[in-house]
Amino acid sequence: MRCSDLALRVIWTTAAAHSSDKRTDPRKQEKLNLLNNLGSICGGMTSTPALGTLISTAGTEKVAGAYASTYPIALISVVIVSQVLIIIFR
Repeated sequence: MRCSDLALRVIWTTAAAHSSDKRTDPRKQEKLNLLNNLGSICGGMTSTPALGTLISTAGTEKVAGAYASTYPIALISVVIVSQVLIIIFR
């Protein structure tokens, strides 16, 4: 089993565990696309290598849109939070 397959299974199991109805597919229940969610997670972690792996695993570049929408927000947030922590713990 490849690492990417394992990651997708972990995400699927976690989403199913948090679903209110265990018999339904959580992606269909909330109308969410798994690839867009994974792209957003990669952008939130500011992880470009993870995006490359996701694109090669999924075989589509549609995940890059979700990555591009969350990356700037996450990057700015990291800078602001780090500056606040420096001010607090001086």
